[in-house]
Amino acid sequence: MALAYGVHHYRYERLTQVAGSTFWTHIVLISAISYALLSRRLIMVLSTGGRGNLQVLDLWIPTLALLVSFVVGSGRKVNLVRRDSSLLFWLPYVVITAVLPILAIVFENYPLRNIYTAIQGLVAFAFIVLGGWIATSGKEVLKLVSRYAAIAVIGEALIALIDYLNKTGLYPSSIGQFLLAWNVASENTLGEYSFLSWRCVGTFVSPNELGFWSVMAFWISARLIHGVTGVIGVVAALLTMVLSQSRGSMFALIGTVILWIGFVTFSRDPRLRGVRNVTHISAVCCILLVAWSGVVLSQSGNVSVAGEFSFIDRFRNGLRVLVEGVSADSNAQARLAAWRSALQFYYNHPLGTWATPRLVFGHYIDNDYVRTFVQGSPLYLIAVLLALFGGFRQMTGRGSAARTTALFAGAIAINGMSAYPLLYPCIGLYWLNVGYDMAVERRRRVDLELDLFRRRV
Repeated sequence: MALAYGVHHYRYERLTQVAGSTFWTHIVLISAISYALLSRRLIMVLSTGGRGNLQVLDLWIPTLALLVSFVVGSGRKVNLVRRDSSLLFWLPYVVITAVLPILAIVFENYPLRNIYTAIQGLVAFAFIVLGGWIATSGKEVLKLVSRYAAIAVIGEALIALIDYLNKTGLYPSSIGQFLLAWNVASENTLGEYSFLSWRCVGTFVSPNELGFWSVMAFWISARLIHGVTGVIGVVAALLTMVLSQSRGSMFALIGTVILWIGFVTFSRDPRLRGVRNVTHISAVCCILLVAWSGVVLSQSGNVSVAGEFSFIDRFRNGLRVLVEGVSADSNAQARLAAWRSALQFYYNHPLGTWATPRLVFGHYIDNDYVRTFVQGSPLYLIAVLLALFGGFRQMTGRGSAARTTALFAGAIAINGMSAYPLLYPCIGLYWLNVGYDMAVERRRRVDLELDLFRRRV
């Protein structure tokens, strides 16, 4: 048994050294951030009978996962996430997401091109594998992760600000005009007919995608980026949130902040004592800052923008929905009507649409729960809830990655009530964090078992 342990330890050390390749680490991190921020901009147009838009990074991410798993030498991480059944909360969602479009083609005679949507499940699994691969690396790699994350968060905020200032006419610039031309060109290619050249979108193709990115960016900065850079990242994320004018994302951020404050307040974990004090002070400062900003903006008459760009009016209407109900906002009324129609449609198709509901239903449902219910019946919805619950329960886990996974899951759950966060490109970062968290947890359990074995011997 001692010999077996020695062999295991040697293989593990060799695996760690190979996985720590700086070159491949840069490739993985650049690919992950590019997917989150640019995947719907980097496309190939094909003649398929439909839109024919192939997102290049949808193919690259699974290919990269194969490379780092089998070529670089960390294929063991794929087995690692398969072994422990308590960590497989993500599996039903990934499998059903990949299988449903195939069933629609085989049994419902949908065009073969619709099989492309099955790649969403494959991409999610690929990110989980990449996250597990990153977990095999040392502290130097984690420093690279922090640096790349800071560049992405701050860079996206700057691009969103330039985009907003140019569209509103507050500060036109050549870079802003380039972004606007890029948006128009993307509209023509993607067929997105109201988002890109209207509200601020940054590098995304929808302001709601930008808004949800800002929620993830906030927690990445607060939990994974340390020091002054982390503070700058938090400010940049909040600025991005404001510029996106995404009310669903605003509620997701508020909800997860309340969740985090409640957790650190009532947790008995002594390791959170310092975090508790910082969190409470930060919460008080943020409340005071928001109150002061609201008073200043409400009294300022020197700067004005068109109604569609006024984030104050938009957020105010969003808050009115909570107080007065859906009748306070026309968008909320339209979404509620779409949900009712979708549910009524499901009653006539109890097995679900299998393909993307919009292909059959013809409308944006703007609710991940209703969408998955209509597409795959209660089975798909249960898989979604299981995936979110599995991530959310990591709030009591050990380490920053576990609690970041939980906060991401909470944000997805809240934002999913009025949007499609599970289909947004930045959701890849959630699956990446899930893979990392599971690999660390599995390694911790293996080390504990080995330690117990050595004590018995």
